[in-house]
Amino acid sequence: TTYLWLACGLTRSYWYWDGTTFKKAPQADPDDKAGLFCRIGAKLYKTETASAIASVTNPLSGTWAAPTTVDDSVYNITALVRHLELLYIIKENCAYYLSSTDVLVPDIIPQLRSMYNTATGKNTISWNGSVYVPASDQSLEEYNLLAGNVNSVGPNEYAERLADFGGQVVA
Repeated sequence: TTYLWLACGLTRSYWYWDGTTFKKAPQADPDDKAGLFCRIGAKLYKTETASAIASVTNPLSGTWAAPTTVDDSVYNITALVRHLELLYIIKENCAYYLSSTDVLVPDIIPQLRSMYNTATGKNTISWNGSVYVPASDQSLEEYNLLAGNVNSVGPNEYAERLADFGGQVVA
């Protein structure tokens, strides 16, 4: 059976769709809040707090693992993304991925440290072998795990008169 998981923020219970009806978070989750969800293989991940993640194999009857704080708790997680069957965790000031052996690999896009912004990471996508992370207001960073490189591909690199650009980059 496949379920649709609906995160309702860190102050409200999450819901799920079982194919017939919407149901409130299962009783197996004592902290039934989730800011974001992402499924990788058999595991479902959620943001347990603004800066910590938790996982479970069977969200309907299993016990969620203890939350793991990612980097500094001052900065919020803005995206959980599945890319190449790995979990990418994007924060307002950095990016990580969780290896296949559950090791947190830090600072995969070091440039994000100097581009801190509360919008960084929102609308991050996996596409064509890379992860694209909107950074600050006008940057777009491309991370390619297989090549191990980071490229800036946003208008900040190519716009002749960037000061005239009044929008926000959305991957």
